[in-house]
Amino acid sequence: KTRIHFICLGGSSDAILLESNGHFGMVDSGEDTDYPDGLDSRYPFRSGIVTGEGYEQTVIRYLKKLGVKKLDFYIGTHAHSDHIGSGDEILEVFPTKRLYLRKYSDENISNPYALWDNQYCYDTLVAAAKKHGTKIIQNFSKKSNRIIRLGDMEIEIMNEKIRKNASGQPIPQKDDNNNSLGVKVTAYGKTAFLGGDMNNSSPERDESKIARQLKSVDLLKLNHHGYSGSNSNSYLKKLKPDYAVVTGPVSNLASGTLNTLNRLNTQLYSTHNQPSGSAVIAVFHKKTKNLTVTAPGNLTLRKKGTKTAFYTASNK
Repeated sequence: KTRIHFICLGGSSDAILLESNGHFGMVDSGEDTDYPDGLDSRYPFRSGIVTGEGYEQTVIRYLKKLGVKKLDFYIGTHAHSDHIGSGDEILEVFPTKRLYLRKYSDENISNPYALWDNQYCYDTLVAAAKKHGTKIIQNFSKKSNRIIRLGDMEIEIMNEKIRKNASGQPIPQKDDNNNSLGVKVTAYGKTAFLGGDMNNSSPERDESKIARQLKSVDLLKLNHHGYSGSNSNSYLKKLKPDYAVVTGPVSNLASGTLNTLNRLNTQLYSTHNQPSGSAVIAVFHKKTKNLTVTAPGNLTLRKKGTKTAFYTASNK
């Protein structure tokens, strides 16, 4: 089987499992329970740090249910807890060959209100990789470090170039979302794009740049859980996805985004408010060269006569 599993978690959190021919890899793994208590001066407790919300056990149970014993890789798109917070717990349970993770330092974030527990999440994930002998890849200048084979899947890490000034130093960003990696997944002639928390509001207009490179996709994970500032009208119209997945509630999406998806006849799926331990699953079909998406909840059309839809939890 060659599939992408968008694991259904509460809130807005990315945990995506890639599967092909018995091989598995993760792209982010969602929020976890622990957070810095402020006793270590390196990791102060700041306003905005998520507490009382963690999904690491849900993700671990889902992987075990599928029979996952080990991971070929873990890709961390950026250093936010709702993406890599549980990364260290995943590496503790599942032996992982390679960790793909851009270098992070609080010094490279110019907005002090966007630091949260980024450094803590980054450092604990790197420490877990070192503890378990996972190879850490942070230099993406080599093509061999950007292209990954997973069974019949080809995975390409995109938006990987570090923005530097004339002196060759990283240009500080207001938010680490501006540093988010993107992940292109291709199998049997069909393409999916997982853009982490990329947006089109930074001066570099990452979505516009990526759209020119991708040209079109069959499946799109909406950037930044569907929030405003991402998934610009031009980005969606350029990519024209048949399917879209939002890793959060549909209410995150602005009316303009929903209207654009409606006009494109894009089928929209949400990982929010789904049965516990379930997933929205995209299946790449080898024989028919087709891609289909299934969800565990009941289909609810947003507008009669359109293909745009989201799913709510069922009792099944």
